[in-house]
Amino acid sequence: MVNARIKRIVKQYVEILVLDELRKHELHGYGFIDLIRKRYGFEPSPSMIYPVLKELMKKGFVEAIERYSGSKRYIVYRITEKGLEFLSEHRDLLEEAKRHEE
Repeated sequence: MVNARIKRIVKQYVEILVLDELRKHELHGYGFIDLIRKRYGFEPSPSMIYPVLKELMKKGFVEAIERYSGSKRYIVYRITEKGLEFLSEHRDLLEEAKRHEE
């Protein structure tokens, strides 16, 4: 069973953690789910991740890019300049979030 404290921490910091990952590479929604599961032992639901991505896009921090693998269409997300600026301005919040990694 997942520690309730870890679950609260991930929910509290999910936006900044998503931006930090996108700083390194593009990811699709399920990539974030897998990443959080591996790092924190908590698997967030798509209903937690996708609204966060939508909110980050609304703020202009993230953009969605359509990709194809053969005939299969998928969406990946990447950070924008505005998102990079936000990360830079909130390094303290990011460091706080990272202190909770396993």
